[in-house]
Amino acid sequence: MSSKGTRDPTSLRRFPFTKVNLIFTGVTTMRALTTLLSASLFSILASTAMAETTGGTINHFDRGAQTITMNSGKLFSLPSWDMVYGFSAGDQVVVTWASDGANSIVSKLVKVPQSNSGES
Repeated sequence: MSSKGTRDPTSLRRFPFTKVNLIFTGVTTMRALTTLLSASLFSILASTAMAETTGGTINHFDRGAQTITMNSGKLFSLPSWDMVYGFSAGDQVVVTWASDGANSIVSKLVKVPQSNSGES
């Protein structure tokens, strides 16, 4: 039983959104998605632009820490141990990597072919 001057509390539970709220929510959601998409795209472009390459000789592999150390002392983290399959200490390589702040993470590892300078 409700009088004309009071609202029925169950009607508010059934329809909590008005047309204005739905439009505002849609605009806010679209702005949030656009901002998120823009930030993601910028992050992807920035990370590829920050990639560096370094050449050198592999000095040591650490399977437990999933890292390689170069003769220069530079330490690189490997996202997958499969990246170094076929490589060994002493191999000349070119490393493409990016820094995540604390680590230098390898994105590509290429073996440099040895030249046979002793043969004619």
